[in-house]
Amino acid sequence: MKLVSNKKSKTLFLSSSSKFLNIEEKVNIIISPEFYWIRKFEIPVKTEKQAKLILPTLFEDIIEEDSSELVYQVKKIEENLYLGFAFDNGKIFEAIKKSGINVSNIDSLYFAQIECKDISSFSSANQNFIYTQDNILVKLPSNLPVDNSPIDNKLDKIDLSSFKVNIKLYNSAILNSKNLSFIYTFFILLALVNFIKYFSYKLETNNIEENLEKISKASSLPSSKIQTNAIINKYKSTIEFENKKREIISYFVSNSSLGLNFFEMDNNSLSFYFNAKNKTKIESYIKKKYKISSSKVVSNNLIVSISI
Repeated sequence: MKLVSNKKSKTLFLSSSSKFLNIEEKVNIIISPEFYWIRKFEIPVKTEKQAKLILPTLFEDIIEEDSSELVYQVKKIEENLYLGFAFDNGKIFEAIKKSGINVSNIDSLYFAQIECKDISSFSSANQNFIYTQDNILVKLPSNLPVDNSPIDNKLDKIDLSSFKVNIKLYNSAILNSKNLSFIYTFFILLALVNFIKYFSYKLETNNIEENLEKISKASSLPSSKIQTNAIINKYKSTIEFENKKREIISYFVSNSSLGLNFFEMDNNSLSFYFNAKNKTKIESYIKKKYKISSSKVVSNNLIVSISI
């Protein structure tokens, strides 16, 4: 199929039989009337937004599928006269994929009804299209012979309008109304569960605080945080001292190759007794982490003292 330029993007005509190869640049797509229903109607309203409200009822007698899955658009032609469009987002999306066009290469989509208004009849991918007496573009039956020239030869003359197809370029079947209802229900239930958990946690917290207050009074514990902090600070240095002592002892006991015989605790220092023949190895190991206060050999025992 021939591609022609339309400013920055190519313009393609998409029908159910279209096949495109090697489309790597950005494209605009004019979609065949196969992919949408259309109705011309009169209504005494001033805006397209007001006219759009009645579109679902206008298509009830001609659309058999679930109308809740359809997308509706409306274009004002003249005073009180409008064109209504209805289409299935998913079907157009599938046709685009089937044609070989990567959705990431699409700029915009347009209705052939609007964009081809200056071409009375044409063909595309062995299909024929013609405007009726009511100026509605339709696809002709394949067995009806018509002498039409390919639309590809005329795309470069089309000045695309500002009226674009309001389509989401993903499989809308994934997010249809049933699935959306399930998702909404799931999140509502999730929010409800979280609320119940929060409420339960709040009650449990209040109970804990009440119990703590009762225990504090029964045990004559400090009633304020300031008093509690004063007691903690009073014993903090003792706690740190004991923790450091435990850490030093663990450092030696964990390495059985040092040959530790026993150790002694004396006020602010620890004395460790090793086999003197490992003196160099032992001192090297200790210096990796601690400063040696004293080291001496007495009766084949290496005595190493470390200040805490």
